[in-house]
Amino acid sequence: MAGEQMQIPKFLAGDIILFAGEGDLYSKVGRWMMQVAPEDKTYAVHTAQFISSRKVLELGFWVRIKGVDDVLNRRFRFDPSRRRSFEVWRCRNLTGSERQALTHRALAYLNMRFGFIKFLAHTFDGLISRLARRDVFVLRRVDNGYPVCSEILATTYDKALHYRFGVPPECADPDHIHDWVANHPDEWVRIFCLEEQAQSRSAGAVTEAVHT
Repeated sequence: MAGEQMQIPKFLAGDIILFAGEGDLYSKVGRWMMQVAPEDKTYAVHTAQFISSRKVLELGFWVRIKGVDDVLNRRFRFDPSRRRSFEVWRCRNLTGSERQALTHRALAYLNMRFGFIKFLAHTFDGLISRLARRDVFVLRRVDNGYPVCSEILATTYDKALHYRFGVPPECADPDHIHDWVANHPDEWVRIFCLEEQAQSRSAGAVTEAVHT
């Protein structure tokens, strides 16, 4: 399998996945709304989390458990020749019991459906934030019982470990989470980046061709 040809680290429960966009309209609009001046261009538009070394909890239309190979081999919806880029980040100092607590809390969301109302709330607040040039949290503070992906991740960490990604968990979007982990290297380390793996493999293939 393609995933087996990569240098894959041993993932752990509690590791978080931050997905880049797919170049479609949804991803472009999401990146635009989540980028509040003067921050850098938005990378992450979707999140998921490891509940074991080989299993991932992810929200699509429903919250499901998926295998790590599904994530590694995921393709663009409108361009199957391209893999969807993502990064995996790890909180440096988690204990085994803390990782178990994160998994236990995350599994409470299993089979829950996607929160369309919460998505619209994030969209409204995102538009206001763009105009105000700062984060504005109004509608997304309201809990209607059905979450978006980043809310699951942020709430899991908040409920299990009392840890927040710089904003209230119900307000966190993928960009908030990515900015937080990237700006706290004392707490977080990026352990995998699919795009860098692909570039490394391509460079290796070119080098091998030159020497044969």
